[in-house]
Order: sequence, then C-alpha cells, then structure tokens
Amino acid sequence: MNLPLAQYALTVYASRRLGIAKSTISERLFAVASLGAFLDRKPTLADLTEANLLGLLHNLAARSRSASTINSKRRALRTIWQDAYQQEYLPTPPPIIPPMPEQPRMPEAWTIDEISGIVQAAGRESGVIAGLPAGLFWQSLILSALDTGARIGALSKVRTIDVRLDGDAPGILLVAEFAKTKRPEWRPLHPQTIEACRRIWQSDRGKKKRRRKAKSRG
Repeated sequence: MNLPLAQYALTVYASRRLGIAKSTISERLFAVASLGAFLDRKPTLADLTEANLLGLLHNLAARSRSASTINSKRRALRTIWQDAYQQEYLPTPPPIIPPMPEQPRMPEAWTIDEISGIVQAAGRESGVIAGLPAGLFWQSLILSALDTGARIGALSKVRTIDVRLDGDAPGILLVAEFAKTKRPEWRPLHPQTIEACRRIWQSDRGKKKRRRKAKSRG
C-alpha cells in the first residue's frame, strides 16, 4: 500500500473514532513522524513491517530515549497497524513486541517553603490579565492548581458556575472534557485558595463576556 501513513492515521483511523482526543491524534502522528525520520522519507502503510518497527525502537533506545517514549511510539504504531489490518488495508496483524521495561522514578516536588515563595512572587506581578490584577490572578491560579492537581489549561476553561466559594463544600468542578480522567470531578479548595479567589471574584464575568459578544454582533 502506497497510502501515506500520516494520511491513513488522519483520514481513516482518526475519522472513525468519534470523540478521539486531539492529544491522542498528535501522539499517533508523532509516532509516524519518528518512523519517517528513521526511514529518512515519508512512511506509507507498506512500511509497517516488523523489521521497520523493531529498527525504529532499537534506534530510539540507542539514542538514549526513555522507555516511556519508546513504548509510546511502539503502542501508537501497533495501534495504527492493527486498525489497518482490521480494515483490510494490510494483510497481516502487527507482531507481538513486548514493551520496554520502565523503571519507576522518584517523584520530585517543591517544599512547602518553595511553594510559599512562588505564591508570594506571583502576587508581586504587575499588569492586568483578563481584566484582573496580574498578581491576584496568578496567585489564585497557582493555588487552585495545587489544590486540584488540574492542568493550567483545564483550569483556564473553568466557568464561574463551576466554582463554589461558600457553603460546606467549597471547590471547583472540572468538567469531563477538560479533566484528566475524562469524567467530571469535584475538587475541594483550601481556605487560602478560597480567599485568593474571592479577591478577584466576579460572579457575572461570563455574562459580561456574552453581552460584549452580543453587542459586537449587533
């Protein structure tokens, strides 16, 4: 098959998977690009062979790539290969290639004093972000990230209706599409975080934005 592998990944593999995450598509395309770099040309479906796949994985290992990176490329290419086999684009299924053993790493973290220093430094930031004082904005964002464990991108999508700063269980609702687990999750907030959020809280911010958009259309 002379069909470009990247084209297959986008037009056949991804298009048949409703709701597939952009990050998943990117992972597949990065793996295709790695195979292309190894072959020194754009790969096609016909390049999905055991020799090429093993060659790529050994090459990555020789270049001291991490086991997780190697396993990610292996998994992505085998997934595309399996799909092409099921759709009868390829005559054989992917070979069984065991993953490279991954050694657990000791997690690294900041100390309480270091985190306190970061929050204090953030509070000294000048300027304005989204109409809010930058220092207060960064403090509330950093503290919310520490409390919830959510990515900054996910927190930036949080709406005012997803936040509760009072009552018996103050916290933030991470909607499914932005949560790591792809399920809605309620994350409680520490009193310090609640106070930081209160300093910039505008309960009608979302309504104001919608009103501005409506005026611009008019």
